[in-house]
Amino acid sequence: MDSPIRQKSASLRTARRSWPSRAASKPSVTAGSLSVKFLDEAGRLSETELDVVGWGVSESLPYAPEKYFLECPDRICVRMEDLVLTRARSVGVSNASIKMREAYDGTLPRREPISVSLHPAGFYVVNDGNSTVVNAMFSRWPDIPCMLLIPDSM
Repeated sequence: MDSPIRQKSASLRTARRSWPSRAASKPSVTAGSLSVKFLDEAGRLSETELDVVGWGVSESLPYAPEKYFLECPDRICVRMEDLVLTRARSVGVSNASIKMREAYDGTLPRREPISVSLHPAGFYVVNDGNSTVVNAMFSRWPDIPCMLLIPDSM
């Protein structure tokens, strides 16, 4: 498959990347908790269990990306298991849940796709939209629209 950095298409594409040295694992959702991958400030990758009880996370957002996100010609669709979060804040997750529900209902404008960057190991780091991704994961979405940030050196 060509690198998503090189592809330019108006259609929504599904990016296929896997974790280095092991198969990609889907985010695990259980009552009140979510297993997610994190990249810390030092660049270390870890898998963490988020206890989201009381965070206001939505577990019932219908999978209909066109209702939540603006159409952008260069967006890609990234599988949830290929995303790595950089943060998770209870207030942000709660606000994202409300905004996503309102966008779905048509009472709030849709947002830009999640912004991600491609890590050299082949996964996608969430730069903007971590809370939106947590809600989508908890609602068991298979993928989410993203905009791939391309470094200036490319």
